[in-house]
Amino acid sequence: MSHRLVARVAETIRFHQLLPSGQEQIYLAISGGADSVALLMAFLALGYAEQVTLLHCNFSLRAEESDGDEAFVRSLATTHHLPLYVQRFDTRAYAQSHGGMSLEMAARELRYGWFASLRQEAKSPTLIAVAHNADDQIETLLLNLSMGTGLRGLSGMPYLKREEGIIRPLMDCPRVLVLDYLQSLGQAFREDSTNEDVRYRRNFIRHRLLPTLEELNPSFRSVALRTIDNLRGVEALFLEHIERYRAELLGERGIEIAGILASPSPETLLFELLRPYGFSRDVVLEIASNLREGSAGVRFFAPQYMLIRASQYLELRPRGEEQESFVATLDISMDGRLVLPWGDMRSSRLASSSLPPSTSLLPLGDLSFTDEEASLSISPEHSFPSAEVSSELGVGETLLEWTVEPCPQPYESLLPLPSNEAVFDYEALATKQLHIRGRRAGDALYPYGMKGRKLLRRIFIDGKYTHQEREAALVVCREDEILWLVGRLADRRYCLTPRTKTLLRLRLVLPVSPLQ
Repeated sequence: MSHRLVARVAETIRFHQLLPSGQEQIYLAISGGADSVALLMAFLALGYAEQVTLLHCNFSLRAEESDGDEAFVRSLATTHHLPLYVQRFDTRAYAQSHGGMSLEMAARELRYGWFASLRQEAKSPTLIAVAHNADDQIETLLLNLSMGTGLRGLSGMPYLKREEGIIRPLMDCPRVLVLDYLQSLGQAFREDSTNEDVRYRRNFIRHRLLPTLEELNPSFRSVALRTIDNLRGVEALFLEHIERYRAELLGERGIEIAGILASPSPETLLFELLRPYGFSRDVVLEIASNLREGSAGVRFFAPQYMLIRASQYLELRPRGEEQESFVATLDISMDGRLVLPWGDMRSSRLASSSLPPSTSLLPLGDLSFTDEEASLSISPEHSFPSAEVSSELGVGETLLEWTVEPCPQPYESLLPLPSNEAVFDYEALATKQLHIRGRRAGDALYPYGMKGRKLLRRIFIDGKYTHQEREAALVVCREDEILWLVGRLADRRYCLTPRTKTLLRLRLVLPVSPLQ
């Protein structure tokens, strides 16, 4: 008569369709510990021996103990005539070379990266079986709760991760059942000495937190598993509704803003719609806040995508477009203005009260110059009156305008300038062409009112600029010299002096959003 664990594994495989055809190759991740050895024995008892290949990772973290685990797994493979792949990793070196990540995270990345490569190389349908048990599920729930999580974190690990080909046949078996099964077989397994070290968060939960919760409720484990199961059902319904919203609100022009704001929870809906593009929850909260209180044109960034808030839609673009080296020359000398067709922009770095009521604000934090670098010609013959209102521009257009003017005496009468303006000594510039572009590595200027040269990177650090603001920085240049970190700092090398006769005034203007 088979053990209860074998019957439970068989039922889990059947109910969750973990092996749909029953003929898939099974790559079993085996550490030599109780869980993975028990899963191996269950597979053998269920007649899957011809389909099983063992995978063992030696993370080189416990010296002789790690080598002992490997030797044990090799012995198991030999005893049961099973193919075996072993991979050794320098986990510490990997962690250090990836920003000093934790050893736990490094081992996880190495492990699953190797599994994915093996599965990709497989010549027939192959699934990766990992031996997470019911207690692991509860520990994961508590770990996620302690770190902060959403519905996915509360609904536990899935039995099947279809895209990655990960299956968890042992998920319905508690640890006590695993140990009982191995004892009934007289089957040895390896003990990891670090499993008792409560400095690791999961071990702390296992040895300290769970026993305390069981004092509060002796049935806590079964209650927690029922809760996870209930939440998994809620998640399924939730995701079905999200897909309906996605079909309704996501179109060729982007994500419809009105539909987002009309939903019961704009933040939650936005997060689910943008999650596949890598936007963090904090960035999503900023986006939602902008939809309620901000203006069009603001840009938000994920590692591979940027999102532009237009008047009626949220536009998604790959970050590759932003980083292209393509340069376009724009000859706009005839009308003395340059339209930047990348949307209205705003920032908390400037207060709108510092500008005339008819002038919209375009400070550093919301500037972005993405697809190309534009050049503008400066000519006294093509000066024009300052635009009081820019409503003739299309919605979402940003205007850079300039004038070449006689310099008043004393020149100090011009000061202070609003933050969306900068003035320079026209004769000292000795050029008819400037450039406006996004920031580059190594950019620096000689800030007006300060001593010495300062890297933009240091300006951002000292000013506590957010990642969004750094990504969106815009600079005006004379050849390789930065004249203006737009909306923030001007370079002193071309500032006005008592000898200045003609000045160049640069001004950035936004149209008033129709939503404001």
